[in-house]
Amino acid sequence: RDFYNPEGILFTYVPLPTLYAIFPPSGPLRGGTNTIIVGEYFNAPTSQNNLVCRFGSKLVQAIPLKRRVVSCITPYFNFTKTSAVEVDFSSDGGVSFSQSGLIYEFQDLPFLMSIEPPAGIELGGTNVRIMGSGFQRTRLLACKFGDQVSNAVFWSSERIECVVPKGKAGIVVIAVTLNGIDWTTQDIIYNYIPAGVIHTIVPDSAPVRSDVSVTVTGTNFALISGLMEAKLYCTFGKWKSLATIISDDILSCKLPKINVVGNVTFDLIEKDSGSSLLKSKKEFEIYSLATISSIEPSFGSMNGGTKIKVFGAGFTTAFHCLFEADGYSVEVPAAVSNRTSLSCWSPNFSKISISSDRIFASLSLLLRSTEASTVSSYQKVPYLFKSLPKISAISPRVGEFNGGTRVKVHGAPDSGKWTNSSDLSCRFGETMAAATWINPTTIECISSGKVIGGNDFAYVSVSDNGVDYSFAEFKEHGLFYFADPPTIFSVSPNFGSNNGYTYVKIYGQGFMDFGSSFCLLKELNSVRYLEGEVLSDDEIECRLPPSHYGGVSEAHLYVSNNGVEYSLSSATFKYVPEPQIISLSPNSGYVSKTVSVTARGSNLGLVGPQSKCLIHGDQNTHFSVTHSNETTLTCQISCPLESGRYMISVLVDGSMNSTSDIPFYCDPTPVLSRVTPNIFAEGEIAELHVFGNNFRSNNALFCSFGHRKEEFVVPTVFITASLVHCPIPQFDLPGFSQVKLFSKGHYFGEGDGIKIHYIHRATISDISPKIVTAGSIITISGTNFAIPDHLSCKVGGVLASRVDIVSDNLVICELSTETPTQDDAAVQISWNAVTFTEASANTCVTVLPTPVINYIEPSAGLRTGGSVINVYGQYFQSEAISCIFGGTVIKALFITESLIRCKSPTANATGNVMFQVSINSVASASTKSESFYFFDPIYIDSV
Repeated sequence: RDFYNPEGILFTYVPLPTLYAIFPPSGPLRGGTNTIIVGEYFNAPTSQNNLVCRFGSKLVQAIPLKRRVVSCITPYFNFTKTSAVEVDFSSDGGVSFSQSGLIYEFQDLPFLMSIEPPAGIELGGTNVRIMGSGFQRTRLLACKFGDQVSNAVFWSSERIECVVPKGKAGIVVIAVTLNGIDWTTQDIIYNYIPAGVIHTIVPDSAPVRSDVSVTVTGTNFALISGLMEAKLYCTFGKWKSLATIISDDILSCKLPKINVVGNVTFDLIEKDSGSSLLKSKKEFEIYSLATISSIEPSFGSMNGGTKIKVFGAGFTTAFHCLFEADGYSVEVPAAVSNRTSLSCWSPNFSKISISSDRIFASLSLLLRSTEASTVSSYQKVPYLFKSLPKISAISPRVGEFNGGTRVKVHGAPDSGKWTNSSDLSCRFGETMAAATWINPTTIECISSGKVIGGNDFAYVSVSDNGVDYSFAEFKEHGLFYFADPPTIFSVSPNFGSNNGYTYVKIYGQGFMDFGSSFCLLKELNSVRYLEGEVLSDDEIECRLPPSHYGGVSEAHLYVSNNGVEYSLSSATFKYVPEPQIISLSPNSGYVSKTVSVTARGSNLGLVGPQSKCLIHGDQNTHFSVTHSNETTLTCQISCPLESGRYMISVLVDGSMNSTSDIPFYCDPTPVLSRVTPNIFAEGEIAELHVFGNNFRSNNALFCSFGHRKEEFVVPTVFITASLVHCPIPQFDLPGFSQVKLFSKGHYFGEGDGIKIHYIHRATISDISPKIVTAGSIITISGTNFAIPDHLSCKVGGVLASRVDIVSDNLVICELSTETPTQDDAAVQISWNAVTFTEASANTCVTVLPTPVINYIEPSAGLRTGGSVINVYGQYFQSEAISCIFGGTVIKALFITESLIRCKSPTANATGNVMFQVSINSVASASTKSESFYFFDPIYIDSV
């Protein structure tokens, strides 16, 4: 046949595309990697929409970037392990493809488990091992520390190594890539530790050829040391020595023997690499050897402690003073003021003094290092050690403000002795005073008096050479006070039992506590001295003995600060008979509750406004007396916090007690903690469970319900010490009722705000749908549902996983996934999770097994719809079963319990949608989803 077309149709021949490279050549199994493909013949005479890449059997849109470069995003394959696919390109919409044999590999991203070491200094350079799984040897294998990328070295599928790049101090997240684009997302962290910082170098200078120990302070030394596998070295210019880490902020090293005078740079380096571990460096000075010209003073105490000034040249902070005598030597640090002056404190040389109180010694200087001492001063200047006594006591320890008190100073017998010399002197504080030699261990000093504007006390010291002073070993032994004699104003109580043992407080001024304070008691012709306890400078306490005379008698009290001089004024105390208590009424109460107790007895007429009722226990508690006469008194008593048997006594004006043999009992206070349930419906016969503690079966305990300004009191039923039951009263109207406990005139739990809610009874009128599966959502219609915090739903005896209250008449329940399959599953509502609505035929649903999809065939269809889909699985039902394509519900054709069919709907666009099988078209009752792909129909314009 002959065909003819006058206009003609143009058909163009073009070369097939040729592919040269793809980057990256691999990516994760999940797809989604943006790849770059380089080749030739990518341009087509048709639309760019015709440019596609083919990965294996799947097509993706290609985006042209340049004339020979396109970009494609890798598709998703259901690969479970590393798989390679061929990559091709088409410029005519997939009609013809390149045949270049280019391969792209789908790989699972590595899984990171740990990094070792997990930290390093911020300067970088640390080699770390990253452990995990799924590592592969690729040319793009790399690590990322925060935003810094470092090449990785492949060791095995479970280990790679990277060199840490330089970073900032802090924590960063570690990631690994196989292709340079896709990175792992596990939260494995690396800690950049701050580099070392130097604060001080002590000493910062030393003489030539010395090996002094140098101490460096700063930060991060211990952290750096712990991270470095090689040893750390201190460098002084070109000389170096091993560093010893003492703590995170201290290190030490031995100064190398440097024979060059001048400044050298100090640094801290790592042995193998020689790289600096410090942010900044400091200068160290090397100078010539030291010399001594003189010392001041040239003698001091045998016990040491004399500050000696040394003058000369070439001094440094690393110097020590060396004291030597009779083969014995002691080295002490020196405090350098400048290059020509230093000072040190003489050591204790008493260890080598056996029979003599003088030791002739010599002093020289050392430059101390970690291993040896180099003598930098060859001069040895003489120095004399002399024993000084220690003051053991002074007496008296108080004297007149104006001075003149003769004070004996005693030296310890096992210490040194004072010499009777013209330089003998005493010192009260800083004020010099005359001294008289009594014997080698006793000196008498005349107190100097208080310095105007100074303290009321002074420390006493003695010197027999005008330079070194003897002090008390314990400061209080040499403490002297300036004061006037004490003055007495009053005594309280001013009466007490003639049986004695009354503690009295004497008030006045000028009381001082030297451990020798006394009260003097004069009762008629009897005089007795009593030890006193000074409570303050205006209060002293003494315990009075029994009266020598019985009955009623008076005594006078005086006070002395030192046991020698007594006050000129006095206070009067009266001895009286002791009161007695016979009975208590009542003899019990509640813990922490107040009760009025009446005590009866004799001699109670002395009870005054300062008297107290006293409950004896671990901690005695006092209560005020509200009424008293000769035979009775009344106290408002609160029981202690602990229950038990107690004794009651009366403290009469703080002076004497009267104990009772009749016990007083404190019962535990009932405590209300919670009630359950706390919601009840009208007409419900129920009981309230009241929880707490201290409930007793022999106590009259009641429940009190405060409801609409009325109180309903009902007896409790004792169950245990922490649980009682109360019947719920029938209230006329719904509302909230406050719950309290009531017993013995007291309410318990009144302030706790514990309430119950009395409501109208809920009812169910309808349920939709009637056929469900586990996990389905049902709608329940009825009345009295609006209790959001307490409403619960139960289907087939299993509580719903979620309850949403829409209104007072509508509730939505989501069935638990544990709901069993059954034909007549009762649906019930409860307002307190205890009492549920009654089940009936109208309140039942049928619970079917949840359908399970094994696979669908075919898994793709035309976007125009109409494709017949066979769904294979389990538990398919003939009723209310449908297919869901994305959000579109299609009625399914039931074939068997393991096969249904449905037709695909039309789709607005190509691509994958979620496919599910559903009961009653409810999404929550659907199975787990499968994927269904919609594609465009193929149109042929011409051949």
